[in-house]
Amino acid sequence: MDNETAEAANYIYGKGEMSNLIRSFDWSSTMLGPINTWPANLLTSVNLLLDSSFPMFIWWGKDKIQFYNNAYLKILGTGVNSKHPKALGQKGEDTWQEIWPIISPMIEGVLTTGNSVYLEDQLIPIYRNGKLDDVYWTFSYNPIRGVQGVPEGILVVCTETTRTNQLLQQNEQQLKRVMDHMAEGVGITDTSGQIIYSNPMAHQILDTNSERFPERTSNSPEWYNIHLDGTPMADSEHPTMVAMATKKPVFNYELAIERPGSRRMYLTMNAAPIIDIEGNVTGAVGLFTDITEKKELERRKDDFISVASHELKTPITSLKMALQILERLKNTPTSAALPKMIDQAGRSVDKVISLIDSLLNATRMNEGQLQLQKKTFAVIDLLRTSSSHIVANGKHEVHIECDESLQLHADEHRIEQVLINLLNNAVKYAPDSPIIYLKAEQQSEFVRISVRDTGPGIPAEKILHLFDRHYRADFSGTQYSGLGLGLYISAEIIKRHGGKIGVHSDLGKGSTFWCDLPLSVN
Repeated sequence: MDNETAEAANYIYGKGEMSNLIRSFDWSSTMLGPINTWPANLLTSVNLLLDSSFPMFIWWGKDKIQFYNNAYLKILGTGVNSKHPKALGQKGEDTWQEIWPIISPMIEGVLTTGNSVYLEDQLIPIYRNGKLDDVYWTFSYNPIRGVQGVPEGILVVCTETTRTNQLLQQNEQQLKRVMDHMAEGVGITDTSGQIIYSNPMAHQILDTNSERFPERTSNSPEWYNIHLDGTPMADSEHPTMVAMATKKPVFNYELAIERPGSRRMYLTMNAAPIIDIEGNVTGAVGLFTDITEKKELERRKDDFISVASHELKTPITSLKMALQILERLKNTPTSAALPKMIDQAGRSVDKVISLIDSLLNATRMNEGQLQLQKKTFAVIDLLRTSSSHIVANGKHEVHIECDESLQLHADEHRIEQVLINLLNNAVKYAPDSPIIYLKAEQQSEFVRISVRDTGPGIPAEKILHLFDRHYRADFSGTQYSGLGLGLYISAEIIKRHGGKIGVHSDLGKGSTFWCDLPLSVN
């Protein structure tokens, strides 16, 4: 230990690597000069820095000569190309060239005004360990005052928050990946209601271009929210805005979206406020689930109940009237009106039984309780039996085309039920079609049976729903009687046989309903 180093021990008291380096450093080569000439406020600050276990740094004088403690070594790095130990006693601008344009204005501001600076989680990249690292800092620049309180240096108290921010970013990225792959639509808004994130499912549900999605507002001309009763929904009534206003989540809120040129869309939405650690609302998150099909089914069920009530009421009213007349005629059995009333009562009962059978069949289908009684039979016999009632009526001709040797192994009664329904529909919806074409032919490993009319045809948008439960084809503005269960039951019967059912239709030319049944015995 030379004399200068030994003397420095009288001024620098700390222990450890940085204390030793400061004592042995040639300070006479800097503007500061030997340690024994340093002003008291610098010595006090340096000793305070060296005794601290928290990372600290000092810039002193116009050259911003640098000091730091052992805790700061990790920040500087210890690699071959690290800033330590050359940063000790070096001018600040020479050490921090890569960030000097960022930190120099803050340094000069503290020295000029005496006001400290404090920043949290600030990204300030630095060169260390041979590369430029993205480093996050929480730090304060505090003036070291001299005579009459004039700042002569700066004490930096800092901590590196890079790892914390990396973990936060990883968590955010992981959360984004999860939301990106969620089956529900997810949207995040700021406090103004502006969308700042939306996942792919939200774009798919709302059929909205992802780049333009953040432009959407509740009441834009191309997309606006409404209540279920059809009244407009104010922005303040939207679930995300309600969640932010009340600081409480909103569950299972149902609303609709109107878009010109598109059908009304129904959504159920859950929304929750996003609240920071200080209790301030910073936004909201909402989940979209498309319930349009559910609402459509509910509407059809409501319509079905109304139709079923009407359809049942008509024959029951007729039956009641016939019974009342029969009650008055019971003592005059020779009345000419008696047979007529008995026939009317019988037809009314048959109609009620038919309606109830349709309801029971639909219920059995839905519960999977339909039992098939399969046997082998000639298809030509099936076609003749199924169409006999239409032939007997005399209003339509039925042209049958079928190889008389063609046979099927199926539930003959159920397949006959399907064909009767298809034939009845042909007569009902194409009353001006003079001929109904009934055809069966073998195609590969199945038999295709088709019913063709030359009526008005079916609009494409109706075809999509023809085999849905409770759907009633009321196209062309014409209302027809029935429960809307016939095609649904027919489709289920064919499916239970392992077959397929469908329809081809050309407007103004007619429709062909077909079903494919496998030839194999199973």
